[in-house]
Amino acid sequence: MYKRNLLLANSGIVLRFTDPSPMRFTQFILCGLLVLFAQRPVLTHAQILKTESGPWGEVEYYYTILEPPVSHFWPSLFDTETIWFLPGRSRGEVIQLMRSSGFSDDVLSQLLPDSYWQETPKGTRISPPLSVVGALSPAQRKTFYEYMEDVPDTTPWEKGFNLEGGDFRALAGDSLPEEVIALVEQVSYHRGNTLSVTDVPWLLSHIPDEEMQIDLLRCLSRTRVTMARLILHDDSDLEALADWWTTGTQNKSILPLLKDVQQTPYPHSIDLIHLLPATARQYVYTYLNPEDSALGQQFDCFWTSVNFFRNEPTDRVLDSLPMNFYLQDDFTRVEDSTNFGDLVIMIDKDRNSFVHSWVEIVDDIVYTKNGNSILQPWVLMKKSDMLSRYSD
Repeated sequence: MYKRNLLLANSGIVLRFTDPSPMRFTQFILCGLLVLFAQRPVLTHAQILKTESGPWGEVEYYYTILEPPVSHFWPSLFDTETIWFLPGRSRGEVIQLMRSSGFSDDVLSQLLPDSYWQETPKGTRISPPLSVVGALSPAQRKTFYEYMEDVPDTTPWEKGFNLEGGDFRALAGDSLPEEVIALVEQVSYHRGNTLSVTDVPWLLSHIPDEEMQIDLLRCLSRTRVTMARLILHDDSDLEALADWWTTGTQNKSILPLLKDVQQTPYPHSIDLIHLLPATARQYVYTYLNPEDSALGQQFDCFWTSVNFFRNEPTDRVLDSLPMNFYLQDDFTRVEDSTNFGDLVIMIDKDRNSFVHSWVEIVDDIVYTKNGNSILQPWVLMKKSDMLSRYSD
């Protein structure tokens, strides 16, 4: 049985693991981390780009936008009440956090009524008025909302959207009127190259038209992804290319496929989808069925990464077991650069917690799923776009 490889980067030191199957795994220990083609592709004027050259061959790609079907919008997504919950904090401590985040005296005075507050054994819940939500500056919003990261049942976490590239106008195109785009810009803020839109209930409360609300959610849920293809030439070394795309042991049908492509009329090209293993090929550019999500199964980035090379995906990864349970017997250390199929895990060193995982494809293109939401598809995307979601 072959081993998977795992690459571990810790403070600049590269280590490697290996496991009993042909997948590699890379783990980045980072200090102080903060963080769509299924039914409806939204095409723009595509500019053809190229990756760096390497053992994978010559790869061209362009960007396009994926948008989930409206049937994926669950009813509570249309709620217009904003909820803030800060675990382990008293009302007095929350007010101090608000002050340190830059809340003005006028904003704090609007939060004086007890009806907005509920202290519980687990923390403090606030239902702020619309005037407070709309009055926050991007810096105040970003700073205060970081205290609610990863907190279930809060508006920023449960109903927020992170937009790669940071340009909502580009994603919206001509789908929304200028006044709605201006509202989005009022309550959004940048985190690196990502635009975070975390106050969707506030936005919906200012848009009484139901069809316009749906159009807004459609635009917010769009994701920029990468469409890529391998270019072959008459003198391409197919065996060398196949060695990359099979990792030496997997996808053994790749070489005959490349030979067939090379015999087609020039230019010879093949979409990268056809070079992926069966499970990834089945899921990429699709969305999770809401019925599967309703069962409480977490089809997230880790499930996606671990199942990359499996002909039949295992749902054992959905069990509530420590991550190391799935890695300790299956991965072995290595010490070189990443290859096709390497599984990469990002860890927040300060919190000693899992952040995200993905699979290396070629150069800066990766295969992943950004979270377990049914609004997040399985994608090929630029690593820089993906990481913009998880870093400040």
